[in-house]
Amino acid sequence: MSISVSRLSETLLNPGKTMQFNGHQLKLPLIKLAYWVGGNPFSYQQDRNEMLRACRELDTFIVHDVQWTASARHADIVLPATTSYERNDIEQVGDYAISHIVAMKKIVEPLFEARSNFDIFADIAKKLGKGYAFTQGRDEMDWTRGFYEAAKIESRAKGMEMPVFSVFWNSNKPLAFPLSDAQADCVRHADFRADPLLNVLGTASGKFELYIRAIEKYNYADCPAHATWIEPIERLDGPATKYPLHVAANHSQMRLHSQLCGTVNRQSYAIAEREPCVMHPDDA
Repeated sequence: MSISVSRLSETLLNPGKTMQFNGHQLKLPLIKLAYWVGGNPFSYQQDRNEMLRACRELDTFIVHDVQWTASARHADIVLPATTSYERNDIEQVGDYAISHIVAMKKIVEPLFEARSNFDIFADIAKKLGKGYAFTQGRDEMDWTRGFYEAAKIESRAKGMEMPVFSVFWNSNKPLAFPLSDAQADCVRHADFRADPLLNVLGTASGKFELYIRAIEKYNYADCPAHATWIEPIERLDGPATKYPLHVAANHSQMRLHSQLCGTVNRQSYAIAEREPCVMHPDDA
């Protein structure tokens, strides 16, 4: 079962009850263990107090992270993970063009008790008797080399011969791929614009949809089939307003969510080691 991350609290607090999601009715499971890797749910849940109550319904909450996030602070078990500076990897550059691949070499050995996600999962799999099924007998560098070799086979089919892995890894230079004009000057949905009949989009109509009939069939009172103003439960100057102030929680200019929270960037704007709240002098 897949559940929207924005409805995690609702799920943990209501086992056995039902939830409407994308036109389907889901029966919410009883979840007693949550294992969180690559995210910080306390950062983006709409109601932090509700999230805290929901988290207490778990018997065990496990978190991997490189930062001491709010989620890590509420976890029962925290497994310190390595940053990209403490492990070897391979990465591509260019969301659309994929113009280069880059060797991401480990700069320092893992600090303190940090371990890579791969090593953590490999040991857990081993404890469960599934060690080889997970690692396939390969270590971190074997997998990195394997990803490179897979790309090499694909590029050869396109007429480019990539160097052997050792040459790429030791060159300390990004490996560039020849780009077509379309890749170098990417325009999203250009094919659709040129011929919307042959290059239909992945919607029911094959076109851009302002009114979505699939959502209309859901018959959700709080989610019409087109963009609609729906009066919030409470808003500034709204009919149900109880308080004279309204909080708009925008992103920091110096970081995103919990990323870079443990760096000097945050020190450049934090007040008393906390996030600042900006207020108009008249309201103050």
